[in-house]
Amino acid sequence: MLYLTLTLVFESTCPIYALVFLSSLLLIVFKGVTDRLIPLFAVGAFLAFTLSQAGMVMHWKRTEGSHARVSMLINGIGAISTGIALCIILVAKFVEGAWITALLIPMLILLMFKIRRHYDYILRETADPNPANLKAIPSPLVVVPMERWGRLAEKALRFAYAISRDIWVLHIVTDEKEQPGTSDLRTMWSDYIEKPAKEAGLKPPELVILHSPYRLVVTPIYEYVIELGRRNPDRYVAVLVPELVERRWIYYLLHSQRATALKLILYRKGDWRIIVINVPWHLSSLWVVSCVAERLPYNRRIRQASRNRLSACARAGDGLPGSSLTRCPRKALLYAGPASITSRTLTLRSPTTH
Repeated sequence: MLYLTLTLVFESTCPIYALVFLSSLLLIVFKGVTDRLIPLFAVGAFLAFTLSQAGMVMHWKRTEGSHARVSMLINGIGAISTGIALCIILVAKFVEGAWITALLIPMLILLMFKIRRHYDYILRETADPNPANLKAIPSPLVVVPMERWGRLAEKALRFAYAISRDIWVLHIVTDEKEQPGTSDLRTMWSDYIEKPAKEAGLKPPELVILHSPYRLVVTPIYEYVIELGRRNPDRYVAVLVPELVERRWIYYLLHSQRATALKLILYRKGDWRIIVINVPWHLSSLWVVSCVAERLPYNRRIRQASRNRLSACARAGDGLPGSSLTRCPRKALLYAGPASITSRTLTLRSPTTH
């Protein structure tokens, strides 16, 4: 929640930060002497007056009526007067700092034209004058990078089966001579993935071992996805990227950010047939239960209210298969205390809430 709030605040205040930076830069360049900034203000102010008066002239030109001619004459005289004043200030104060505004304004106008041209290009590129073609839609080829078997891998695999039956699981091996351990994906593949898939009547995923002696992870996955798309030019390739979602932004510094790097390289060097899908696993609820177990300090009155809320949530889930505590606030778990987190309460929490 804090990360989302900071993101929204940054997006809404980014222009303010830019204005603060440019203003600070001007003060540094002119050594804090505000009198030397007056020519910049004068040029900008009189330019704004001239453009506004000229705009009103064009407005009255498109408006019919006798009063429109009088108003157009008044605004025309104003535009000419402020335009003459602008030229005088530019010539008289050019060396004293007016050259900055005279150089900056055409550059900004050119930049805006470039931005508009880019938006027009995007509109032409993405426009489709034809109706939707929804006939004979092939299922995508799904690629799931998987380091080890766990809840995050299971969630990605379940989602992969929801959209296709052609699934490739990519596993990176850095040492070919090393024997796989008991927790290695290659060892657990038959019992934890292949056998359950057959029992469910599903086509088992294809396990692809990618050897990377230099411990590269992103590059082998990217190359395999590109090659898979090249071999199947008539189908989409969906890459499911399992990713942890930390409760606090500082915890992201503890991870390698390989998921982000993989998404970036697929966005940058992939083609239109490669689709990248995030499969997030939120760590917040597990963190709350662990905090309760550690007996964090809590207020007695808040604790009692949270216990009542937990009891209501537990009663609401009676008799419902796969029910969860999704309707209960996380603070209820946090403040309820260890005595309220019974085995019955914990069984109500399903991994599907992630």
